Order: sequence, then C-alpha cells, then structure tokens
Amino acid sequence: MTNGTLQYKSKTGGGTNPTTGDPIPVTGAWSDCIDCFIQTNHHNTKGRYIDGKFEIVDYTILIETQPFDADRVLLITDKGKTLGEFQVQNVEFLDAVGRVKITIANGH
Repeated sequence: MTNGTLQYKSKTGGGTNPTTGDPIPVTGAWSDCIDCFIQTNHHNTKGRYIDGKFEIVDYTILIETQPFDADRVLLITDKGKTLGEFQVQNVEFLDAVGRVKITIANGH
C-alpha cells in the first residue's frame, strides 16, 4: 500500500581538483520518485511565528527494501500535494517484511 512518493537528494562532487588545486563544489540532485507509505507522527502549527510560519512535523515513511543512505528527502502525497523537504532522522532496514523504515522531521 502506498500513499505518496519520496525523492532523496544525492550529493556529487566535492574535494579538490588535482590539476589546479581548486575546491570542487558539492552539488545535489533529486532521485527518481519512489513509491512509499507516509504516516504522520506529529504535526503542530501552534507556537511562535517567525517570518509568518511555524510548523513542526515528523513522519514515518516505508519503502520497499533497497539501499538507502540519504540525509534529505522530498515527500509528495498521492494527491500531488508537496509536503516538503525534510531531514532524515533514522533509517531502519526491516528485512523480515521487506521494507525500509525512514523517520524524518523538520521544525521551522
């Protein structure tokens, strides 16, 4: 069962150019969409507002078993609503059920 998609940001580059010694910038690109199940753990919009917005949200995401080692993800519901870009808090491989459990959160 899925109710959205996840994209993760992969990083490329970095280090030093061996010829010139100049730094090579790190760049990020979003992966292809991965079907997922999105479960809201906590969603709070009450509190002190900064720049007109305050929101604390955390989700548990389940995807089919695959290699996963990302720091940031982008979530979109199956209705096309972008939930946002989030920091990955924890990744757990649930081999017995063939899933990867990803816990994500933000607070801004």
